[in-house]
Amino acid sequence: MRRTIGVLIVWACAATVAYAASGDTGLTLKAGTPGIGVDLTVGLSDRVNVRLSGNAFSYTYDDYEFDEEDVGADVVASVDKVEATLDLMTLGAFLDWHPGGGGFRLSAGAFYNGNEGSLTVTAGDTVIINGEEYELQRLDGVIDFNTFAPYVGIGWGNAAQADSHWHFALDLGVLVQGSPKVMLSATSTDPFLQASLNSNLAQEEEEIEEDLDPFVLYPVLTLGASYTF
Repeated sequence: MRRTIGVLIVWACAATVAYAASGDTGLTLKAGTPGIGVDLTVGLSDRVNVRLSGNAFSYTYDDYEFDEEDVGADVVASVDKVEATLDLMTLGAFLDWHPGGGGFRLSAGAFYNGNEGSLTVTAGDTVIINGEEYELQRLDGVIDFNTFAPYVGIGWGNAAQADSHWHFALDLGVLVQGSPKVMLSATSTDPFLQASLNSNLAQEEEEIEEDLDPFVLYPVLTLGASYTF
C-alpha cells in the first residue's frame, strides 16, 4: 500500500509540473473536518484537474476531572486527571472532473492518513478494567487508522478556471480510513497482576474498536476560497 501511495503522489506531482506551464493553476485555503488545509490545483483540460491537498489540526484537552460516576463505561476509575489529544494530518492527491465544465465536480483519489487520537488517564486510587480492580499510576491509550485512505466526493469550485481570479470552494465526501486500531497500556503496582491486567486491556481494546466502527468512513466537509494565477 505504501508503494501505491508513493506512485499516486509522484504521478500527481509529475502531472502538476508537466501541465503548470500550459494550464491555469489555483491555490485554495480551506477549513473543515480534516482541519485547516491548502490545495494546489492544476488544469489538465477544460474539465479535468489534478489536485494536491494537505490538511492538519491538533487539539489537546487536559483540564477534565471526574469521579467514578462520570465514567460510565467498562473502564471505571477514581480518576485525578484525563489528557486527550486529537491529531489530524492528511496529504492527498486526486483528480477532479467537472462534467459540465463549470464549478460542480466529482473527485476521487487517496490520502496519506496520519489521523490519530491519544488518551492519558491518571488514577488517584484504583481503576476497574473489564470488571476487575487494579491499582495503577496511569493508563495510556492510542487510536490509529490505516495509513492509506481512498477518497471519493463531490464539490464546487474550479481553482484552475481562468474566468475569474477568485472562486468559492466546497468539498463533501468520505475518507475510507479503515477500522480503528486501539492500543491500551498500563502498569500494575502489583507485578503478579500484570498478566491479568494485560488480558483485560486486550478485551477493552476489542470493545472500544467495535464502538468506533462507524469511523471506518470519516466525513469530509471543507469550505474555502481559491485564487487562480
